Parts: sequence; C-alpha cells; structure tokens
Amino acid sequence: MLSIGKLAKGQEGYYLDAVARGVEDYYLEGEAPGRWLGAGTALLGLAGEVDADALAAVLDGRDPTTDTRLRSSKGGRIPGFDLTFRAPKSVSVVFGLAEADIAAVVAEAHDLAVDAALGYLERHATWTRRGHGGVEQIRGDGLVAAAFRHRTSRAGDPHLHTHVLVVNAVRGADGRWSTVDARHFYWHSKTAGYLYEAHLRSELAARLGVRWTKTIKGIADIEGVPLDVLGTFSTRRAEIEERLAIGGWSSPRAAEIAALTTRKAKQRDVDPATLRSRWREQARAMNFGPRQLAAVMDQRPAENRGLAEVRAIEAVLLSPAGLTKQSSSFDRRDVLLGVAGALRDGASVAYLEAIADRLLCHPEVVALAGQTNDVIRTDSGRVISRASTGARWTTRELLALEQRTVDRALARRRTGVGLVDAQSLAAAVLALPDDQGAVVEHLGASGHGVDVLTAPAGSGKTYTLKTARQVWEASGYRVIGAALAARAAAELQSAAGIPSSTLTRLLGRLDRTSMEPNTVLVIDEAGMVGTRVLARALDHAERAGARAKR
Repeated sequence: MLSIGKLAKGQEGYYLDAVARGVEDYYLEGEAPGRWLGAGTALLGLAGEVDADALAAVLDGRDPTTDTRLRSSKGGRIPGFDLTFRAPKSVSVVFGLAEADIAAVVAEAHDLAVDAALGYLERHATWTRRGHGGVEQIRGDGLVAAAFRHRTSRAGDPHLHTHVLVVNAVRGADGRWSTVDARHFYWHSKTAGYLYEAHLRSELAARLGVRWTKTIKGIADIEGVPLDVLGTFSTRRAEIEERLAIGGWSSPRAAEIAALTTRKAKQRDVDPATLRSRWREQARAMNFGPRQLAAVMDQRPAENRGLAEVRAIEAVLLSPAGLTKQSSSFDRRDVLLGVAGALRDGASVAYLEAIADRLLCHPEVVALAGQTNDVIRTDSGRVISRASTGARWTTRELLALEQRTVDRALARRRTGVGLVDAQSLAAAVLALPDDQGAVVEHLGASGHGVDVLTAPAGSGKTYTLKTARQVWEASGYRVIGAALAARAAAELQSAAGIPSSTLTRLLGRLDRTSMEPNTVLVIDEAGMVGTRVLARALDHAERAGARAKR
C-alpha cells in the first residue's frame, strides 16, 4: 500500500538522521543505502547512492551543485513529501525469515514495484502551477526523489517498506523550477498503491513461484503463510487497533493519531543476525519453520496471460457489477484500480496501463462530453484553484438504463398518483408562504408518478415536505422516506416527520416484500444517488403504482 505524508519545515533533520543516515536501526549492517529516483533528479545531475548533503540541499529547495534556488522561499514551508510503500505482511514475513538469497529476491522485487509505481506518479501526477493564484497547471518534467528501503517496524517485526522522499520542487514544461502541485499525488495515491501491489505480486510469482490470496482493496497475501504467523509479526497493528478500540474510534484520522500515540523509539542495538534468529524462533513456535516456508514457494506457475484473460476482465468491469456499480461514470484511475484488483497474480504497471487504455477504447465505453476542470472559487467568484482531473467515461448499458428510467418517469406524468383531497390541500397552501405553498399544491394535485423538488439550502424545503406529508396522510397515503446515509435519513425523519431509513435497507426490504400502492416515497438528495440504486427504487414504486418524490 501507499501512504503520503508532508514534511514540515524543520523536519528535514529528522529524515536526514533517522531515515537517510540511519541513526536508528533502519540501516543495520547489510541494508541497502538510499538511492536517487526520478527524472527530475537526473536534471540536477544526481544518480546512484544518496548523498546526505545533496539531499539536504534539495529538501531546502537548492540545486546541490550550483546552490541556485529551485523554488521560492514561500514554497519552502513544505520541503517535500514522504511517499511510503509498504509490502503486505506475508511478503515481509518471507523476507524476514528466508535465507539471504531469497530475501534479496524479495527486496529486489519490492524495489522494482516501488520504481514502477513512482513512474506512474511521474507520468500522471507531476504538475506545478503558474499564474495569479496558481490557476494555470503546467506538467512537470519529473520528480526529484530519494528512496530509502527499511526492513523492520518500530516494534521490531519484519516490515519491508520504502520511504520515497519527494522534493517539493519540479521543473515545469516551460523550463522553470517551482513547487509541486501535490494535490495530484493524493488523487493518484490509491491507484499508485494498487499498481505497486500488483507489480510486486507479478515479480514474486515469477521469481519465487508464490501464489496469492484473493485481492481485497488491491492487497493480497502469499498463500500458505498462516494467519496466526501474520498476527504475531503485526505488533504495531495490534497496538494501534487496541488504542482505537479503547477510544471507540474508527476513522482514518483516528488511526493516524493512534499510530503516533503508540509510537515507540526504535531499537538501536539489535544486529541483523539476532533479528532474524528471533523471528525464526517465533515462527517455529507456531510450526512455521524452514520446511513450511519453502512450501509457500515453487508452487504451480501462474497461468499464461492472453487475450482471453483481458476480455474476461473487460466483461467484469463493464458489467453492472463493475465500474458503474456504485458510480455513474469512471475515469482512468478507476479502470486501473479494477484491472489491478482483478489480477490475483498481478502484472507489471506497463501491462496494467495497456489493459486500462484498451478498455477505454472498448465499443461499450462512451466518453462523456462537456466536461470542465474542477474549479474552486471564493465567495466573490475569484478562482483560487483549478484541477485537471481528466476525462470521464460511462458504459452504453448504463446510459440505456438512465434513458429507460427517464422515459418511464415521463410516462407516469398525470397518471392520477398521489392526488389529495382538494379542500385539505387548499387549507394547507393558505398557511404557507407563496413559494412553499405552490410546491405543496403541485405535489398534491399534479398526479405525477415521479416528481422532482429542488431548492437551495435554507429555503424551507424540509418544512414544505412536512406539510406535504400531513396533506398526504390526511388523504389516506402512507409516506416513507429514504436517503443514502443513515444520518440524512434520521434528519428527514426528525424534521419532516417522515419515517425514513437508508436506501440500502429500504431496497433490501422491498426485494423481499412489495410496496403498498397507497405509498408516497420521498428520496432525500436523490441527485446524489447512483443511477442503479435510484432505478431500483423507482421500479418498486412503479410496480406498486406508488408515488415517488425525489
């Protein structure tokens, strides 16, 4: 997996000492030295093993040879970014328990996967900004980065990972150096993490013959490494989970805080031989010795790839259960996530990108027109940020579903659904302001099978729905509500008096039973609901002859 952290001003010393120079036990005897990575590094004449003085210079925003500034002093508030690539625990266990020759293979496979994933970020996430407020985006010529591979966690467990320190300076396509537009790192971080994992799986499957468990969120473990062994060598994870449980927390931010509060100083007096000896004793105590370790390698070779595999991946990703299962559209990053997750034995980043680009040219894929860059504005309308997040696509099948949903909603116009007593409606309308009264009058008298209510925040929409609910109930209708989130459903129920649940729970119930014909269904924030979910809800309402208010 990949995580990204910012280096705060003044934190360079920590990374130069604890990470680069190895004051702690990161760099015990036999560990690899830091190495320069990135096309931007070559522009500065840096290559091979990392020199601490050169790293200090670039983190300070200076060319290590000429001492010229690579960014403004204002941009120096963030010297760089720590991109940390972590191998799955089973890979770290094999790396820590194996003999030196096998461990070297695992380390090399990890390095190659890191390089490949960083190459993806260089090609797709390396940008800088120009113009007033930084509204113009310029592609960067490559990253200035230094990679430091480590082998242990702070708890002394095998933990193969690499810190890639990316300098906050990039040369734009216009030849000028300036700070990195790091938003793109975060937008592409999940994809880069999936690509690292898939590339690593491919390398180890080919080199050691290991097989992999099913991928979950892009991550798989080596088959044959027992769960209790993985747990034994996951001391840090156990510490963090225990702290989260004590506090009753579950958010990613809470996990970060728990990691910091349970952090211990690294051991500095343990040599590599002692570490490996201790790890092997722990593994043997769980009946996972050299014979069991050897058994996880040299298993049956991975199946040969070919056009059939590619077509099978395409069929899954373009199906209703694929890329458009939860969203009406997707971008190239989404395709890469799907492809990387579908290949249990992994593949090179180049192969994954080739499959993704092939899928985007598939006859069933439709490019969405009329897209604009994401823009962030102040209240006065001034543009303060413009992000080029790329094109989006959808499938012909989903477009057809959307069209059918619209057509069926239009066909239910003026069908006499949800009509209320005229006298009760008139009395309710008189008690409301003109705009709210007009809405309630329309809802009670239109007879449409599907109605859409849009209103800005603070316009009294919830109070209007409360009144409409009272009018419907007075005419013998049962009014129910649904929303994407449980909190939104609770607010709808509390403010408008409409019994509500999440859409997931409602649809699960309706799949087992059926909606009563005298029902009015209110879907809160329907514009945020995915096409497939919304279509299911409207189908249930139509079959029952019920009214749906979106």
